[in-house]
Order: sequence, then C-alpha cells, then structure tokens
Amino acid sequence: MVTSQTVLIAVKSPLQAFNAIEYHHYLKTQGVSLKVYAIVFCSARKPQLADLLSRLLAGIDSVTLRVAPVVPGEKGWWYSLSERKPARRFSHTLASILSSMPAPDEIVIGDYRSRECRHLAAQFPAARIVLLDDGSATHQIARFRRNPRDPKLAPMFPHNDLRSLRLKMWAGITLPPIRHLTFFSHYAINLSPHDHLIPHHYEFWRSRLAGRQHATGDEILFLGMSHVEKKLTTRECYLESLQKIKEFYQERRVVYRPHRDESAEKLADVAGLGFIVSRPDLLPVELSLIESSALPAEVASIASSALDNLAIIFSNSLTLRCFTPGAKYCDGVMNGHFSDIIHYHIENRHNNLKVVGLELQATR
Repeated sequence: MVTSQTVLIAVKSPLQAFNAIEYHHYLKTQGVSLKVYAIVFCSARKPQLADLLSRLLAGIDSVTLRVAPVVPGEKGWWYSLSERKPARRFSHTLASILSSMPAPDEIVIGDYRSRECRHLAAQFPAARIVLLDDGSATHQIARFRRNPRDPKLAPMFPHNDLRSLRLKMWAGITLPPIRHLTFFSHYAINLSPHDHLIPHHYEFWRSRLAGRQHATGDEILFLGMSHVEKKLTTRECYLESLQKIKEFYQERRVVYRPHRDESAEKLADVAGLGFIVSRPDLLPVELSLIESSALPAEVASIASSALDNLAIIFSNSLTLRCFTPGAKYCDGVMNGHFSDIIHYHIENRHNNLKVVGLELQATR
C-alpha cells in the first residue's frame, strides 16, 4: 500500500543539500507518495550560496522551493537593538512561507545547531524531525543529544540565554528541545535513548557512478579547511601542518581546494608554501568529483569529513589520505570536537583511506 507524506526540507549549506537529495531518494525507495517542500536559509549577503542551494534542491522531483533570511548571528552583549529588525524579518518571512503550505508529516533539517532549523522544528511539534549529516558536526550533535553537559562539547550550540530571550520577545524565535530526533547518517554513531538512526551508504550518489569510467590524473587534490577561521587552531599551526604535507608529497603537484570560509590572506600564505590554490568553489567536493571526467591521483586533507563521504561514494576507485596533527594543533575549547573527528578517522576508516600523523613544533 502506497502512503502519502508531506516533507519539509530546510538546509543552510551545500553538503546539507547534497544529503537532502540522498534522503529524498531513500524516501522514494520506501514506496511513499511524496509532496516535498524546501526552504533555503541564507544571508542576503551570500546570493551565490542561495542560488547554488536552490539549484541543488531543484533536482528533487516537483519540489516547492523558497528562500528565507537567517537569524542575525552577532552574539555580543552590545549587539541588541540593531538585531530586532532582521530577527523580525526572519520570523515574518518564515511564517508567510509556512502559511502557504500544508503542515508537514516530517521536517528534515540540515543544521541542528542553528536557530533557524530549531525554530522551524518547533512550529510543528507533531512532525517527525530528521537530521541530515552536516560533516563532522554530526559527532558533536550525537554527543550533545546524549549529554548536553558533556565536557567534550564544543561551543557550537545555541542556548536559552539573554540573547535568546531578546529574540523570543522581539520576534517569537524559540529553541524548545527536540525530544526525538532521527539521524540520517552513514556514520557509526552512539545515539541517545530518545533518538533513532536511518543508516545509508550514499546509494543514490553511488548509482550516479554506475558504468562511469574516470580517467586518473597525476595531481594531488588537497581539501582546505577553515580550522583557523573557526578557531580550532592557530594560523601558525595550520601553515606548519601544510608545510609538512607539502614536504610529504615532495615535488608532486598539489592543488589546494579552498573551503568556502577561508580568508584570502591565509590562502595567499598557502600559495607561498608551494600549493596551487584553485578558485573557491561552493559545490560540494563530493559532487564535483562525481560529475568530473577525471579523478585526481589522491584526495587528501586534515581531518575533513569529506574523506569519509568520498570513501563510501567512490569505494576503492579513489585513493584518500587523512593527515592527523598532534595535540598541539587543537588544545582549546574545540579540542573535544576535533578529537572526535580524529578518533573516527582512525577507528572507522575504509580500506581506501590512509591515515598519516604529523608532528608539529608550533605552539599556541
């Protein structure tokens, strides 16, 4: 018997959109008749990102797609009255969008850490909430769901603090707890007793590779990380790691693919180390390689979750290498989060993922 289901998808990043397409494919394999709506949460200052997310989600059959602004992100105690107008704009826009669609049976969110997705989930308490993988953040979200006071948690979750009180008072933006959460993930994660897991192995995206023959080039593709910008490490430690990685590859050509959040100043330093820095590309690297006619000789990075994804999607047809720095690399408040990533790479790596340790001399 075919059942009917209304699904509302909300994403904020290219990887979340990539995984939303995988989840839509999963639902189709369950014999469910779907009515799909999607919301892209994106700052007006990032029109290219909003356009990319919209184009990716437009690949979902008969989707009704809308773009909504984000909650103002500044958190300082001095930043109060000026956030009232954008907060109300977010709340009013979202309310208008939701009034034009039926109540969903299921809400699929890409970012558990965002006020936008959490507030959206609160509007439909009877709906099932499904969480898409958002890279390595999935490990911390699972940890947070098990114990919100875990000392290894990084400061990446919104709290009901003074700022939350202002947002609630001015715009009705709330952060009620999500009692039951369903993870849609390929990670082996330890769940809270209140949560569930729908495992996947990128069946849809792997099917896009069926029968394809990729040429293999000689260059190394290195995935840049925003570890400095997100304060996981210092500029000195990051650049020292890259210098050691460049020495590891000796004279081989290494193309550095920037993360979308990396600063231009840091990328200039990276080029000075001998990397060929490519133009920033908002498309998920997973999709870039799926659509490419040629694969690099190897894809490498420092603890990037893209390596886990690529290991599943490309199986043994793509060589992957993860460089793991020592304790000096990340010894601040993000240490628990970074340790989770490193531990997972080491304990759950696939046959085509090699792990290489780096010894660093730089100190914080």
